[in-house]
Amino acid sequence: MGWIEEYIEYHKNLTDAPEEYAEVLALSLLGHAIGRDSIHPLKPFPIRHNIYVILLGEAGKSRKSTSINIAKEIAESYIYPSRFSPEALMDEFSAILRKAFDRRSYVSGTLELLSEVYDCPEELKRRTRSGGLVTARNLYVSLVACTTSEGFKSSIEPEALKQGFLTRCIIIEPKKKKSRPRDYLNSEIYKQKMKLKNGLRFLKNKVIEFRFEKEAHELYNEYHDKLERKYRKKVEGGFLSRYQDYMIKFADLYQLSDEIYNSQFSQNSQVNKLTILVQEDNIIKSYKLIDRLLKNIMRICEFCESSKLVLKVKTVLEKHGKCDRSKLLRYSHLTARELDIALETLLQSGEVVKDKEFYKLKRKI
Repeated sequence: MGWIEEYIEYHKNLTDAPEEYAEVLALSLLGHAIGRDSIHPLKPFPIRHNIYVILLGEAGKSRKSTSINIAKEIAESYIYPSRFSPEALMDEFSAILRKAFDRRSYVSGTLELLSEVYDCPEELKRRTRSGGLVTARNLYVSLVACTTSEGFKSSIEPEALKQGFLTRCIIIEPKKKKSRPRDYLNSEIYKQKMKLKNGLRFLKNKVIEFRFEKEAHELYNEYHDKLERKYRKKVEGGFLSRYQDYMIKFADLYQLSDEIYNSQFSQNSQVNKLTILVQEDNIIKSYKLIDRLLKNIMRICEFCESSKLVLKVKTVLEKHGKCDRSKLLRYSHLTARELDIALETLLQSGEVVKDKEFYKLKRKI
């Protein structure tokens, strides 16, 4: 059992939160533990292993914050930006998104900054509101945040899915599930916790260079092209290229997970520079995860596309009152299919009612 599998089992013993949360948080912890100097030296720029994660789920039932708190205990140290409280980053991320998309808000530059920081620049200069110049060097930042699915989708603008911050994020939205009764803690859970913490401590100050084995590199190229064919026309381009990079990151980290408890690897405790060869099975595992994640992104893109259509129809109804179909087509400038999508969404949500051949906004009480 590798470190990631051990973490998933530990997470499962503590909470009924979705396993998808545990897996991606485990990847994030490993990626952050090996730091900026550990790379996969592919062209044109080396791949580093920091990860941006957004967990989506039902309030209370999905155990998003519980999953993050479990990860924090294993990682031991977290640093939060001074402008945001930990609670804001974890539980009110949709509010941050709304403010970030509002040019008038003081956090309007937040997403742009996070996008720049994600790429681990050697140097980043920023002028503060007081006029001073701040310089940060050798940046390496990982991000974990959470919010409800509804809050997330209502907070983002369709344009945000094309490039920038969100395309750098792994967005996890598990299926809804029933909660289970809680059991008692036991000594085995504590032993698991210490084993996981020691695994991360072993990685401290290690500089690792990852490389694909020959067959693994060929398989990566094959999967890269497969993702291209499968999703190029279905998700925004920014997501696809970033997730193709994440496929490399995840394959590396799955391989690292396999190596941590390997006796030969642990014998190198005094060696600070290590090379790890990534094998085919971890490329396969990484591809399967990325494929699932892109399917979810595809659904989010479709939702945002329909929300634009909905907004156009609502604007027409607000301006002209009740309208028949031909009038809606004329004033909204939508195609017949686009109008059908918007009307179906509005009728299902109850925001619009149909009276014979006319549509009108439902009056708020």
